[in-house]
Amino acid sequence: MKNYNLFELNNLIKSICDAHPLINDYFINKYRATESDNINYPLLACTVNSVISNENTLTFNVNMLYADRLTDRRDNEISVQSTGVSSLMEVVNAMKELAPLEIDNGYSITPFTEQFADNCAGVFATLSIQVPHYLG
Repeated sequence: MKNYNLFELNNLIKSICDAHPLINDYFINKYRATESDNINYPLLACTVNSVISNENTLTFNVNMLYADRLTDRRDNEISVQSTGVSSLMEVVNAMKELAPLEIDNGYSITPFTEQFADNCAGVFATLSIQVPHYLG
């Protein structure tokens, strides 16, 4: 069985985002995405909060954020958040289908509206992703 590490998990998420029709950009670090002048919305950003090593697994506790730009009138806020929920769930489901990993089914998705580099709306979730990892 293949070992998974952060590099491989990142490549998996990036490849899913690259193929997703409603995600134009992906960042492994959300702060890079929010401070960049060259953002191609909508985007998905990932931040790894911690990595827990067990005997044959690694568990990555990850924040995923989907964001898109609001119109000047902000009348697309609910539409952006709705698309964000669907897109984030599609990325998570694709991860489960494409790799031998487990993601806690009890994750919650939280809508937001914020001023980052631009006025944005979207959703975020904290996920616990367990992957096989055998040392030795």
